[in-house]
Amino acid sequence: MLKEIERKYLLSQNAAEKLLNEFKDAKTVGIAQWYDEEANEKVEIRRVRLEIYRERTGFRHEWTESFKSNSDDPEVRNERERTLDPMDPKIDFKKLESMKSVFKIRHILKKDPEIVLDEFVEIDKDEMKNPKKTGLPSVEGKEIRFLLEIERRENPCDFKKEIEFLNIQDAVSDVTEDKNRSYDNFHLAFHNNLSPYRVIEFLQNRLLGPVTVIAMQGISIASKFGNEKREEILTNENFLEENLDLTYGEVKIRDILSGKIEEYSQINKLSAELDSIDLLLKKGFLIDEVLYILFPKDGKSKNKIPPIFITLEKLTKAIFHVKNVRKKLLNYVSSDEESVLKSVQELWEILKENFNRKNKVIVDVAGGQKYPSIVAALYCLLNNKEFYYKQDKSDVITKFPPVPISWNFNLLDENLSAFKLASNKSSLRFKYENYLSLPGFFKDLFDLSSRLGINTTLPLDEIFERYNEARKMPFGYGQRFIELINDEKMKKFIKEKISKKWNLMWIGDQIPETVEHSQRHSKRLMEFTVNLINTIGEEAFLKGVPENLTNEFYFVLGVAMNVHDLGHTALSYIMNDGRRIALDGLPSIVRDLHNELSYQMLTKEKDKYELLKGIEELKNGEKLARAIALVSRYHRNHMPIVEVMPKAFEKNYVRIFKLEIIPLKKVVEKEFENEKDWQNLTIMASRWLKFIDGTDVQADRTVMKEYNKMRTWRTKMEVLSLCEDILGNVEFWKNEKFLSFKNEIEEIMELAKDAEKNSITLEKKSENIEREIYGILDKVIQAKESQIIVDEYVKKIDKIAFKARQFPHFKKHQIIQSIYPRFYNRKSFDKEHRNVLHISINCDESYSQEEKSRVLDDVKRDIRKEFKNAGLSNNGIKSIEFD
Repeated sequence: MLKEIERKYLLSQNAAEKLLNEFKDAKTVGIAQWYDEEANEKVEIRRVRLEIYRERTGFRHEWTESFKSNSDDPEVRNERERTLDPMDPKIDFKKLESMKSVFKIRHILKKDPEIVLDEFVEIDKDEMKNPKKTGLPSVEGKEIRFLLEIERRENPCDFKKEIEFLNIQDAVSDVTEDKNRSYDNFHLAFHNNLSPYRVIEFLQNRLLGPVTVIAMQGISIASKFGNEKREEILTNENFLEENLDLTYGEVKIRDILSGKIEEYSQINKLSAELDSIDLLLKKGFLIDEVLYILFPKDGKSKNKIPPIFITLEKLTKAIFHVKNVRKKLLNYVSSDEESVLKSVQELWEILKENFNRKNKVIVDVAGGQKYPSIVAALYCLLNNKEFYYKQDKSDVITKFPPVPISWNFNLLDENLSAFKLASNKSSLRFKYENYLSLPGFFKDLFDLSSRLGINTTLPLDEIFERYNEARKMPFGYGQRFIELINDEKMKKFIKEKISKKWNLMWIGDQIPETVEHSQRHSKRLMEFTVNLINTIGEEAFLKGVPENLTNEFYFVLGVAMNVHDLGHTALSYIMNDGRRIALDGLPSIVRDLHNELSYQMLTKEKDKYELLKGIEELKNGEKLARAIALVSRYHRNHMPIVEVMPKAFEKNYVRIFKLEIIPLKKVVEKEFENEKDWQNLTIMASRWLKFIDGTDVQADRTVMKEYNKMRTWRTKMEVLSLCEDILGNVEFWKNEKFLSFKNEIEEIMELAKDAEKNSITLEKKSENIEREIYGILDKVIQAKESQIIVDEYVKKIDKIAFKARQFPHFKKHQIIQSIYPRFYNRKSFDKEHRNVLHISINCDESYSQEEKSRVLDDVKRDIRKEFKNAGLSNNGIKSIEFD
């Protein structure tokens, strides 16, 4: 049982707004709380709370169940609290709908003591079955909009001094000791009868902060004051001021302009544009500005503003208190073909410019000219942006979500020559002789016009640019992860290196199996990280990371995710004594040494491979490069973060190549001497990479099921062919040092005929061969010759062993369909179950239960092992569990 020690203060709206202005960067949380109306046998009030956090990766939901009871001291309440699994039947939306509730946006002003400003919000108050006719809580008939709470945390707390710190001592009323505890959330709650889905939508929209609405300006308002006024509205900029006593329904224009109307419902259907704004506000959006796209009547004068816009501008400001109403003139006239043609690119440029601004942008395509609205909708669809539409007489505005679609690049691939011809940037018009040579599909992209000739409204140059970008990076950049970095130079560096360097190194001429591993591997790690942050919260993820180096941390982790396995593409390994060993034909050695190879490519051979060329131009570039190299080296499970694992020295490659197994903690103390923050950054990036890397075993590594099947068949054929070739070489077996391999290769050849069935046995036989290969290699290295030369037959045997080991991995990668962080149990009644990450693993159901169980057990064991070796239990996540 915990003690909650806090005081509550009632604030005026002016005082609250003053605080919000002073704490503009305060973290905000959307909160919905539902209460049982009666206390339980322990005299505790049960509360179910949903907290919605707007992480940079998306919205995160955290459900908790609390039991609170009062004490004799009004400052102190007893509390039991636990996190609810979203799959818990206690989260019954239908039941929650019938419980008394309260909804608010919480502004966190300070963490210790915790000072929060709760802003209560109204949701669909006109539709509530609530006799008070208000969506706000109230005390003695007075609406409560803001409450300030100060709660003692770990440090001592002087409540009076905290109020003085906020400088609001003359504007607050301490209501902690109200005799009826009227200001407790339980007493402020009432029956809203709102669907939790509706509540969630509202709170999430409110958490977006200020938004910009882009709307097409129409003329629907012109018909709302009678036909005799229609022409005046269209032509008179001062229509409103000159008709103050004119009424719409029962409301006079003067009352509308003076802000006397209480609800927009009093003047509902006044115009399509205003109706949409009202409906968007009801969805929870904080509309900071409205941008109207205007259509000058004559289509010629770029500076002529339609008078009806002035009317809309004044109404928008007066009714909705929107501070900023902007305009953009679009030179579009439906009767002018050339203006129609040019307006597409012009409108797209307007939209692109606004989407690149700070505010969230909402595109409303309900009003105005229909052609530009369709163009705007098309832009949103092809750029993964949402847009909204409201039918004329409906009171519902519908969201068209951001759809992950783009141009049909496969079709462009099949007609690439024609498309290059069609994407002539010099003119919107197209030559007839070129038009004739186009295939049917591309002819359909153009219009034949008597006035304009052959033309297209599509921005073909932009499409071609997108095509080139997509073909450069078929699996993407890991864009959602990269957006976590608030440094444009860093983001540009990663994107350019992925597209022009790192991703292109996976050619696969040496070890094709590693290409399948890494075609999407780095992107899956970035994706898992984003999903992890969206599950546990960025604050928990960044625990242990220096606050002043957050961008550097994400950069180091992101780069390391892309380069840590590039050692698979290395051509040689540099021994401690400076000698080189060529790696061509030794895939087992590359596999075992790939982290050391990555490290060498980033350090000793950085001028040769140029993996981080240009990083020196970034702030702290040299430190970033050192951190990336260390994180890449320490991602393997045998590489210790804090303590050396004794078994690490038993590995053949560690012993033979005399690898330095020194804890990273000691290495960074030397590498970043007297720079504790950089030491911690490197350690935390290494911890996370070690764990996250261990989670990527799903089928996606081999792209698709059919490819996996073909890769299995192909590898089987390679093993049989290699075995047949070497067994048929009579001269080779005359060498006694190789004779011990003959029976093993014969057994592997026989087992490989049914490789899938015998995959486990094949792996064990191959491990034995690899141990013998290492024995031979050890002797070659110990000979101290100036050049390390490995017999070609040794390489061939190693290749057989390496390929024969792949079949269990192919099966594992196909069985495991996905691994993702599902739920973070942050709070619990008992300490043992706090801060536990639940991971969900989905399997291909076409495999037998026995096969799935075996693979699942192996995967879970490996992930647990990586988590333990990463040492993350000392940070945000204490332990992991599997669903």
